[in-house]
Amino acid sequence: MSDDLTVPHLETLFRKLPREGNLPELVTQRVRLDTQDGRVFLAFARAGQGSLGFAGWEAVPGMTGEPEVTFYILAAEHPGDPLQIISREGPQGVLAGAVLEDRPPTDVG
Repeated sequence: MSDDLTVPHLETLFRKLPREGNLPELVTQRVRLDTQDGRVFLAFARAGQGSLGFAGWEAVPGMTGEPEVTFYILAAEHPGDPLQIISREGPQGVLAGAVLEDRPPTDVG
């Protein structure tokens, strides 16, 4: 996992992903995001207007992905706070690690 959780570094990782709607099922790489409480989120496409918005799903052991894609952003609640993964349901966890990884060919988004 990357220890560099700065916005510029995360933007660089996300720029390697296609924009949402550009055939994400053909993507060969994804960004794996881990939270401090052990949850894993897989980002496979950039989404929204900001540089830290993404389309993805939460990884569950034994599961490659769900047909229902969720949209997330990485943001801090207040200036100086750690980055969190946030969905429309609210904060999902404080970001603890991020890495670009190969996407197994069996994963279908």
